[in-house]
Amino acid sequence: MRKYFQNWDAARFFRLALALGLGVYGIVEKDYFMLPLVLWLLAMVIFNFSCCGSGGCASTRKNDKQVYKDIIKPYKK
Repeated sequence: MRKYFQNWDAARFFRLALALGLGVYGIVEKDYFMLPLVLWLLAMVIFNFSCCGSGGCASTRKNDKQVYKDIIKPYKK
């Protein structure tokens, strides 16, 4: 359980604030159609995944190699 609450970044806090805000709005306005979206955002916050899938939009891991570093040669004059 403790591992789910480590390494929080700005995007994770933003998703949490968005989920809480939409959840409160959905309950107050009785717009229950919004609650699956809120549950999805909360799952994204808790399990730290994004809508980009398993490949990820931008890697946050250290020691990642550049994409195509060995394939594309630098331009020389």
